Amino acid sequence: MRGEVEAQVERGTVLEILPGPPARARVLLSAGPGCEECGARAFCSPEDVERRSLLAHVSGRTPRPGEQVRVAVVGSRVLAAGMWAYGFPLLGLCCGLGLGWVVFAGHAGRELLASLLGVLGGAVPFAVL
Repeated sequence: MRGEVEAQVERGTVLEILPGPPARARVLLSAGPGCEECGARAFCSPEDVERRSLLAHVSGRTPRPGEQVRVAVVGSRVLAAGMWAYGFPLLGLCCGLGLGWVVFAGHAGRELLASLLGVLGGAVPFAVL
């Protein structure tokens, strides 16, 4: 098992080929069977072409636009995407809430202001994403 890389394989359609060493393909990912039940569907938006497309390095034969391909995403990329989608917003929420609690100490609306700062801290990673 040593040396094997865990990967998530997705299916998609090639939208365009970007030349250059190495060649890259812009791929529109197909919504999988799990998309209907997924809680992150509101953020992923399977019907939104911009959110469901990605740039992938081409290995082997260069596909043509419109061709069906499989895209492998290595485990570290899946973990990084999970951190952006769940970890960083949670961290921003907690940091914003804690900072607001300290900054607004003694203020009459401390809980409300700290909560608003927490929500703002949680929204920042989504804006960056």
